[in-house]
Amino acid sequence: MKMKLRYIPLFPFLLPVFFVLHGFIENRPFISLRDCGGLVLTYLLIAGGLYILLYLFYRNAAKASLALGTLQAVSFFFGAMHDFLTRHAGFLSRYSVILPVLTILIATALVWLKKTSRKLSGLVLFLNVLLLIYLLVDGASAFFTGDQNQERLTLATPIKQAGPACDTCTYPDVYLLLMDEYASTASLKEWFHYDNSALDSFLRERGFHIQQGSRSNYNFTSFSMASILNMSYLEGLEPGNVATIAGYASSKDLIRSCEVVKQFAAHGYDIVNYSVFDLEGKPSEVNLHLLPAKASLITGQTLWSRIVHDIGWNLHGLPLRAIRDQVYQILHDNDHLIEEAEKQSAMRSARPRFVYVHLLLPHNPFYYDSHGSLNEPGNLRQNIEGYLDYLPYTNEVIKKLVTSIQQNTHNNAVIIMMGDHGVRYPAPGDTLNIHDHQNQNAIFFPGRDYHLLYDSISGVNQFRVVFNSLFRQNIPLLKDSTVYLTDKKL
Repeated sequence: MKMKLRYIPLFPFLLPVFFVLHGFIENRPFISLRDCGGLVLTYLLIAGGLYILLYLFYRNAAKASLALGTLQAVSFFFGAMHDFLTRHAGFLSRYSVILPVLTILIATALVWLKKTSRKLSGLVLFLNVLLLIYLLVDGASAFFTGDQNQERLTLATPIKQAGPACDTCTYPDVYLLLMDEYASTASLKEWFHYDNSALDSFLRERGFHIQQGSRSNYNFTSFSMASILNMSYLEGLEPGNVATIAGYASSKDLIRSCEVVKQFAAHGYDIVNYSVFDLEGKPSEVNLHLLPAKASLITGQTLWSRIVHDIGWNLHGLPLRAIRDQVYQILHDNDHLIEEAEKQSAMRSARPRFVYVHLLLPHNPFYYDSHGSLNEPGNLRQNIEGYLDYLPYTNEVIKKLVTSIQQNTHNNAVIIMMGDHGVRYPAPGDTLNIHDHQNQNAIFFPGRDYHLLYDSISGVNQFRVVFNSLFRQNIPLLKDSTVYLTDKKL
């Protein structure tokens, strides 16, 4: 057996299995064995193809397997390495440094393998045995521990049930227009010296009440939406309030089964989902490109996924159709959701509707400049200047959508237009990251009775106030506070 392990290079085909199995253990119960099986098969097919090519180059099984193993190790474990360097050696974690260094090291290793005359059977044996041990350990862990070590986010202050039906309430349609990363006018003026008051003027003319001191409870989308749509703070965050992959996946589960939808359904509402999240029984019509799901919980740690996620916008200028289509996909998704929301508002219904519209606006990619001209793929900036230039286009979308809904519903629908959090680009002088939470927040009630609203409202109280206002419930308000999250790379 030892002689077989010395000369048969198993490890390049064991390594993908170990990588996926380890990722499955880390991300249970947010990924299925079916997703993992497909991923393993894909990796093994790629490994087989590369092994054949490398064998034709080296004409030696040991050299070909070691070359393949080197490429696999860099690809599979890049995420863990990059996270370590980010925490302990920030300069080395820069892509302008780490990618050239890795390229040199890989090239050196591949050239050395080509030139060396050493027998490499001992190294092959070591790697075979090492991977077999790792697989046995992880296999035992997967079998015996189950899901007990997987942390889930929970609701700190859940609302247990809907209040009694209101015989004198009118039950209007309710539209939640969620504009991703839309900062408040006060925040834009204070931190970035940008005047966005024209939008506020438009909303006031349309009868909206603006909560100028509004804040999100969290500064990342899925966590913020989990708190808004469940009217609760979240428990179970990693120490130091770190947003992990498991946290993202868990927050999406909380959104899927959110309390706000349950409350509306209990009051006889139909649920219409034009958002980037799945709701119970109402899946999203588009793909959420910014959050990990299923197999991407594992693949998100690879070299290619990290490059696409962190600096992929630099590749959009390349003349590749696939990349060009990808960069404009979010724009097309936004357009689709806007069109469907407008159509929905023009339809008559025997039952009231809760319509959740979530647009990735003015969140990057910034497709339009300040003059409304479409930016080319290679000119999509990732900075505050690009964000501010994108606001005029975003505001036109908001005005068009609000006007259509109000006209089609004869001003009889509730419209909540808000950001999930503030702008996250660095703000000079804001050492406490206050602006990350300062979100746009405006509400239109058909009766224009806004006495329960207050200027400094935060996400957990948004729908508590809405339900108290619309359905005359008496849901207690929570203390408004913010939690600053730091991101563990996807």
